Amino acid sequence: MRELRRLYRESEAKAARLRLIVEVRTILDTMDFEIAARQVLALVCSFCGASAARIEFSDDPAVEAIRYERGASQPSLGIVFTVNLEGNDPRISLSLASEMQTLTTDDDQQTLKIVADQFLAALNDKRRRQEREAFTEALRSREAMLAHLVGEMISAQEKERARVAYDLHDGVAQSLVSLLLHLEAATVGQDIDQQTAQKLTNCIDLARRCVGDIRLAIADLRPAELDDLGLAAAIRAKLDSMRIEHVSFSDQLGETRLPRAVEIVLYRVAQEALANAEKHAACKHVRIELAENAGGIVTLTVSDDGRGFAVSDHRPERGHGVGLPAMRERLALVGGTLSIDSAPGAGTRLLAEVQTDLNRESSP
Repeated sequence: MRELRRLYRESEAKAARLRLIVEVRTILDTMDFEIAARQVLALVCSFCGASAARIEFSDDPAVEAIRYERGASQPSLGIVFTVNLEGNDPRISLSLASEMQTLTTDDDQQTLKIVADQFLAALNDKRRRQEREAFTEALRSREAMLAHLVGEMISAQEKERARVAYDLHDGVAQSLVSLLLHLEAATVGQDIDQQTAQKLTNCIDLARRCVGDIRLAIADLRPAELDDLGLAAAIRAKLDSMRIEHVSFSDQLGETRLPRAVEIVLYRVAQEALANAEKHAACKHVRIELAENAGGIVTLTVSDDGRGFAVSDHRPERGHGVGLPAMRERLALVGGTLSIDSAPGAGTRLLAEVQTDLNRESSP
């Protein structure tokens, strides 16, 4: 009978140790660490018959220890059992009740070491979460700062383009118009021979072309439609000035306005692609498509039926052929990419993709 009672007490002790480990794990997994820590210390005090328990953070003395006290009804002898893990890890100190002189068995001490390991794992998880949250917040802040700087840089570039446009309008353009008027006046009421008249006519035609070219250049430097009406309207205005036989434009964005920096970059990419098609492709048809897919990626596609080129062999020479690298650099500023599909005699297709914020302002 005595042996049965001994076996029963041992089985009960084993069950209590196992129950403590399972309950501690459950509490630490389901509650906030600070709340869970006090509940676990209460379980530990109950398991050991201790009057108080505390967790000390030996790796960071500035952090206040977490304490739990069962009450002042049982005086403490000041006998302390400490579970110390290797290194500068947290430790659990238990102040034992007066009627207890030792901390039970080695199995009980091993159980408390397991509890301490669980505490340490939960604490490390908490600290990793805090580090991830701090890192994520810092990353968001840096991304916001980068986006602001990119926007400021693009805005500064556009302001410089506007300044150049105004200077051209008030300077060279006015001078060309004045020259044209003087040339036209020279042919009126003058008795000049046919050869001189032909030369004047040629000069007048040249001056008119120069006036037209400088006005197009001014419009390209600072398209008023881009600020006032948005990307689609600016592209339509650009297409109206094209000398290509057939141009078409498909706009699936409607009245949706993109972030200003994205609109500027996509317009400049479309502008460069159209200029390449007009000057180098010898094409008859150009098509532009502006759309957005389900993932929030805005796409700008420019395709032509021109002579095309071997993409793998394309290397910009000094002072020439810098349009494609410039497009990629512009798109990279707003997190976009550029892909090119072309071959000799098969036309060219450029695809620009930009991930944009879903919260956009509607056009005025």
